[in-house]
Amino acid sequence: MRRQLIETSAIEVANQVRAVEDSIEAALIELAELQLRMIRARSIAGVGMTTGHAALEQVATALNSLVTARGGMAACHTELLAELTNCRTAMMLASDALR
Repeated sequence: MRRQLIETSAIEVANQVRAVEDSIEAALIELAELQLRMIRARSIAGVGMTTGHAALEQVATALNSLVTARGGMAACHTELLAELTNCRTAMMLASDALR
């Protein structure tokens, strides 16, 4: 029973990690598209480079922050995989000890 609860929890965590990773990547795509549209709109309007520059810098900052978050989630994913391996090893050893 306990083993099944642990396995179910691990699957739920894995699914949530993947969902978060997918959400971050989707947001990165949206921000990159926003940058493109902002630059294109400025060009089409024929206005100077300073027009909208502060806003473009803010979008770039948000994009960089999401890249950092993406790296953090990648590190989290790696750490969780290592912990899962450790837990499986401990469960096997405990199972063998009970036999």
